[in-house]
Amino acid sequence: MTKVKIPPEDRIYDRDGYWLRAACVCVKDHSENEVLLISSSRHEGCWIIPGGKMEPKDQARPEFSAMREALEEGGAIGRLGRCLGTFDNTERRHRTKVFVLYVNRLADEFEEKDVRIRKWFSLEEAQKMLYAFKPIQAKYLVALKQSKSNLNLETLQQSSDHDNSSQIQNLEGKNARS
Repeated sequence: MTKVKIPPEDRIYDRDGYWLRAACVCVKDHSENEVLLISSSRHEGCWIIPGGKMEPKDQARPEFSAMREALEEGGAIGRLGRCLGTFDNTERRHRTKVFVLYVNRLADEFEEKDVRIRKWFSLEEAQKMLYAFKPIQAKYLVALKQSKSNLNLETLQQSSDHDNSSQIQNLEGKNARS
């Protein structure tokens, strides 16, 4: 089955005239060290992140479009994670909202299984593959790394705050008994 090009009149555009898209960086687990890439349907030997047009019904919830594209193009089923941001392709005039998808399983049957190959890559290898063919999509992985670092810092801070408050409570308790 060949993917049908979307006529311009069926696309959703924002006020800046950008075509709205959604995509999922599909990761194997919460370590986020492995990324699922799919083969390009038009360029043999090239790998991409699953993504595509936003549907009118999903305009207020772009994560639904992102999850749908991950399922249609790569058979990826999982739990939606954080938003990595919105990425502009000024050359092609589209704007893509990108999310993390923690993959629980890969479906055996999916819409584009006859035209796509899917493969797990290490984060570094995926980034190299994308830089070669889709540099904008390589930026999704940069955002993945950066946001993961920020999450780790926040978790560490929350843990530290919790430890400090426990220590303060312990000290207060000892002082009250003295």
